[in-house]
Amino acid sequence: MRQDPALLSADHWMSHLFGSKAARDGLVIRRSVRDIDRYVGREAFIRELKRAGIGRSKTLAKW
Repeated sequence: MRQDPALLSADHWMSHLFGSKAARDGLVIRRSVRDIDRYVGREAFIRELKRAGIGRSKTLAKW
């Protein structure tokens, strides 16, 4: 059963994101800026990417 991301804490949302099959396989994962701001906040998201050594790219409304 999949859990609704809207019900997840910021830590669980990040775990859900980085635990996705695409992330585990080293593929590009895309999330809207709106969702990042809503669930974890942009600063916390960027901090986690840096901590994990993951590069990022922002195009229009996507990270």
